[in-house]
Amino acid sequence: GLPSMTIYRILQDSKGYIWFGTANGICRFDGYRFKTFSSPLLGNNEILFLSEDDRQRLIFINMKGQLLQVKDEQIALRQLATAIAQHSRRCFRGSARCCAVGSKCIHRW
Repeated sequence: GLPSMTIYRILQDSKGYIWFGTANGICRFDGYRFKTFSSPLLGNNEILFLSEDDRQRLIFINMKGQLLQVKDEQIALRQLATAIAQHSRRCFRGSARCCAVGSKCIHRW
């Protein structure tokens, strides 16, 4: 099942998987079973934002502000300046598709 009863975000990706950003990690449901992804890279397991980029990669941001992705069934840290990542908590979708600090877009996908 899910690693937590607290779910912050839900996303269905282009392959049909349902992803859950929870208080205790990121989880994928394939229609039959759940798979929870974890990594020592995660400074915090609370997943606040989920999105799929144009290359069909799942990207997410945790409570610590780390920008991460699921790549080859593993969690990988996306390149983003550490100082900016520490302050990046607000992300949004739409035509801009970027992560923002204040009103300044710091990462596009």
